[in-house]
This record gives sequence, structure tokens and C-alpha cells, in this order.
Amino acid sequence: MDYIFDPGQQLPMLDAGNLIHAIDGCRILIANDYELELIKSKTGLQKEALLKLADTIIVTQGEAGSLVYTQEDVIKIPAVKPKKAVDPTGAGDAYRAA
Repeated sequence: MDYIFDPGQQLPMLDAGNLIHAIDGCRILIANDYELELIKSKTGLQKEALLKLADTIIVTQGEAGSLVYTQEDVIKIPAVKPKKAVDPTGAGDAYRAA
């Protein structure tokens, strides 16, 4: 089964075993830079080891854009500059949905 794993706000409640189980086999692991560091800390796995469990890792970096990691490459996706920033609530969800 193909799925994207985005632990988001559930991350603090997942122990290492459940986290590894959820990541193993996902097409995409998506997290912000802080969440990825927490995943690495909880599991004891570095990005290279996580890429053996997930096909792709997407790391969002707020106004700095995002990074897409695969076994073969790292792709930097620049952020789109808004004409006017009013409220960033939901911006990450919109990015994930796209």
C-alpha cells in the first residue's frame, strides 16, 4: 500500500518502535526541520537510514522552502514569496496537499 507518513503533532506520542514501523515502507516521510530532528533522535536513525525505510523524505523549512531527499538526489524547492503575508496558518497543510 502506498502512503505518505506525516507524523506532525502526533510525533511526541509515538515511541521509537511505532515510529519506525510507520515510516517503514512509506512512499514519502514529510516533516519540518524540527520534526525530522526529533524523528532522528527518537529512532536513533540518521537521514540515510531513514531513506532505506521511506522512498523519499521531504523536509519543510518555512520561508526557506523545502528539501526533497531521495536515495539519488537532494532537490531544493524555494519558497514562493507572498504578495502579503496575513496568516501562515495552514500553509504547511496546503503544501502537503499539493
